[in-house]
Amino acid sequence: MLTAPIIYVQGSGGNLLARSLTLDSSTVPYLPRELLNTALDTTYTTEQRLALYNNWDHRDWKKSEQMFIQYHEPPGDTAKFQATELKLISAFHPKQFADGEQYGTWGVDPYWKDIIFIDYDKDDLPQIINFANKKRPDMQHTYQIKNIEIECIEKLKENKSKSLSIHWHQFQKVDDFCAGVKFLCDKLNLIFCENGVREIWEKWTNESKKCLSYDTN
Repeated sequence: MLTAPIIYVQGSGGNLLARSLTLDSSTVPYLPRELLNTALDTTYTTEQRLALYNNWDHRDWKKSEQMFIQYHEPPGDTAKFQATELKLISAFHPKQFADGEQYGTWGVDPYWKDIIFIDYDKDDLPQIINFANKKRPDMQHTYQIKNIEIECIEKLKENKSKSLSIHWHQFQKVDDFCAGVKFLCDKLNLIFCENGVREIWEKWTNESKKCLSYDTN
């Protein structure tokens, strides 16, 4: 079932949140490309997911993010995810999600049961954009965020007033992050895998700090 998209501006922790919410084996797992076709017919335990998810590496952040759900790849068919009992929780940048709505990627509205936004304050944007650029220097995040994503996420928030959220500030301390994840798990009827969430957050935070000072040249 299409349970909830996570809509977030690049650099604000969407992948961390998606992995934290999908440690529960009742959700569709994020998987490397070679395992994508096993997502719906193989049971991945919390321990197996944690082993796959906790791969953050400041030396090659792009490689760390090579975890997918099949419809992110052509042909983008969501029908099988709508039919399965597994809960689909997937992360999108604002424009990516808006385009999906415009072109009917999800089917007929209402398609998603809930929607999650990663909130931020205006003063947080320099930090978020810096994170995005440091982690993915192969992409033009500054232009994309300032000229496209910010306006897009604001419009989506206006149109999706009945939504769930977690704030960027909650990502800064493990107890605050766990409280935010637990709140979302309770709302989505998911098991909150606290030990796994803490482990993922710790690795993500440590590698993020290293990434800020890492010279890719």
